[in-house]
Amino acid sequence: MSQDQTVTATFGPPKGTAITKATINGRKKKASFTFGAPGAITGFECKLIRPKPKHHKGGKKRSRAGTRKKPKFALCVSAKLYKHLAPDHYTFKVRALDVLGADAVPATKSFKVSWSNTRSITSKNTRNTRTMSIRAPL
Repeated sequence: MSQDQTVTATFGPPKGTAITKATINGRKKKASFTFGAPGAITGFECKLIRPKPKHHKGGKKRSRAGTRKKPKFALCVSAKLYKHLAPDHYTFKVRALDVLGADAVPATKSFKVSWSNTRSITSKNTRNTRTMSIRAPL
C-alpha cells in the first residue's frame, strides 16, 4: 500500500544575504567585508557607494572631474577588500545570486572615513600632517 505525499517547494531568487564581518582600517585606508547567504548560492555581487560631491553655495557644481557615476553591482567573492579609500561616507552592498536571480534586498553596511588636519611642531618648523580616523558602528 502506498501513501500520497505532498511536497511544497518555493522557487525564486535567494533571500537572506548577510554581512558576517566588517573590518574598517582607517590608518591603512582599507575596508574588508565577509558575507554569506543560505541555500544553493552560485555567487555574489557587490558595490561600494560613495555620495556625489556637494554643490557649492549658489548651486553650481565643482567640476566635471568631481562627478561620480552611479556604481553598479559587480561579481565578487567573500571577503571583499577595498583599498585606498578617500575620506568620505560609504555604503557597501552585497547580494547573493542563484540560478533564478539576485537577492532583492542586499545586505548593507554604511561607514565613514574621515581625515582631520593637525599641526605638529618640530624644531621651530610648523608642518601640517594628516591623520585619519574611522567611525563604523557594527
